[in-house]
Amino acid sequence: MRIHGIAGAAAVLAVTAGAQLARAGEGSAGTGRLEFNRVADQVLLIYTGEVRTTDSLPARRSAALFHALSDEKRLRILALLAGGELCVCELTEALRLSQSLLSFHLKTLRDAGLVVDRREGRWIHYSLRSEALEEAKSAIEALAVEPIPRVRAARC
Repeated sequence: MRIHGIAGAAAVLAVTAGAQLARAGEGSAGTGRLEFNRVADQVLLIYTGEVRTTDSLPARRSAALFHALSDEKRLRILALLAGGELCVCELTEALRLSQSLLSFHLKTLRDAGLVVDRREGRWIHYSLRSEALEEAKSAIEALAVEPIPRVRAARC
């Protein structure tokens, strides 16, 4: 049998792995289907670099949220904004950061959807977007599932 491209190889591996799971007779029919889907997801990731998520939060969105939450200064900004809306000048004073560094971190938080801004004349006010924190919580909870069983490719 001749396989064309990575997608073809991934499909063959997924079918082969599924057949092996079925032959092993692990669990009920529902469990076998769940295991097949997990193996298929792992093969998809290995051979195409794509991630299929089961919840409504795609992997790129999760990565943007976690990146924004990975800096101490940005976490301090979020802690201040948890108390309510603040102007950039108030954040600058409270954090003792230069205006340009604060702007950089605020842009990262805004791009991740963690904060929203409101312009009032020359001043920009920032506030926390609580829905984004719920999204981050959901993304973390999605990671707390059983690990995907490893499938060795024929080349290993």
